[in-house]
Amino acid sequence: MKINSFSIGSAPINEDFFVYRNMGINGYVIVLADGMGGLPHGDIAARIAAKTAVEYIINNYKDFHSETRILKEALKVADNAIATQGLAKYKCRMGTTIAIAIVSDYQIFYTWQGNVRIYLKKHNTLSVLTEDHILNINYDQKRVTRSIKGTGLREDIPVKKESLSRNDTIFFCTDGLYNIAALMLSDNNISEIKEIIINPEDDASLIQIDI
Repeated sequence: MKINSFSIGSAPINEDFFVYRNMGINGYVIVLADGMGGLPHGDIAARIAAKTAVEYIINNYKDFHSETRILKEALKVADNAIATQGLAKYKCRMGTTIAIAIVSDYQIFYTWQGNVRIYLKKHNTLSVLTEDHILNINYDQKRVTRSIKGTGLREDIPVKKESLSRNDTIFFCTDGLYNIAALMLSDNNISEIKEIIINPEDDASLIQIDI
């Protein structure tokens, strides 16, 4: 398995944050978070949530017999970290959208809150694995309906699984890449995509996992 990534900010402070770690025989854990621009300190919220989720999964993976359970718990722990580390220190609300995955033994287990997307390219066909937690208010106005912001999570946390094959590719991306995702992820590699991203409308982050 090979992982490559990039993140290009649209402003002086890039509010996207990603981290991925090798867990040895247990595969990889990958997290991409997109700080909520409508709230202050989105970059801090994204960093807290992503780092907390990864460390929790790495430190507790052997104690769980279910990827579904540990992914749900990682989201809850990340949400609590936003409350204890973020809200307590900065005295303001902050939040982030997030996607987390465990890739192991030709399977991907994943969960998300918000609109960070996970794509799967299989046999040159691109499909979106996640569903945006977005409410269309009116033309050109949308609202994130789920996120990590230190206020607790809904009980119906989505966790899904997909089988993988050799030569499949997984992509994580934030909304700065939405407009080109369908056109470019199927036919281009990450280095080619990075060259095209100039002055994105929003922070643009991409993680490419080649199976």
